[in-house]
Amino acid sequence: MVFSVKRGFCDGSGAIESTRDYVFTNSNVLTCRAPEKPLKIIAIDPGHGFKCAALGMPPGAIGVTDFPTNNPPPGLLQEDELTMAIAREFQRLASSKYTVVLTKNSANTCPTYEERGIEAKKAKAHVFVSIHINRPNPIPFNPFANGTSAI
Repeated sequence: MVFSVKRGFCDGSGAIESTRDYVFTNSNVLTCRAPEKPLKIIAIDPGHGFKCAALGMPPGAIGVTDFPTNNPPPGLLQEDELTMAIAREFQRLASSKYTVVLTKNSANTCPTYEERGIEAKKAKAHVFVSIHINRPNPIPFNPFANGTSAI
């Protein structure tokens, strides 16, 4: 199946509202469809965990900052701390309209990918969003990884 990107935005009723966002479609015609069930529960997965490296899991990106903080340690910026802060802020902002569940409650916890999925399934989430922060790797593994991503 080939997907093409068309300019357009689908609102909740299935109508094309404007042309400010991209919508993926597998045809030459942009079509919008109202969701079969209203979106009410969102599972947010704050990516990685620095302390999880001891368990053989990827620790996530680590960057260097020029501002001192207590958490993370001065000079270090850790992906798990940032993604947890983003997830909590999203939860705060969206909680008036949606139930937002986090797949982990702290950057210090290390659930497996399977356990994160189980948490979302237990909550009966309609959407699962995994948040990641990227940085270029000094070793030429993936020099194009930078910015943020939500999967």
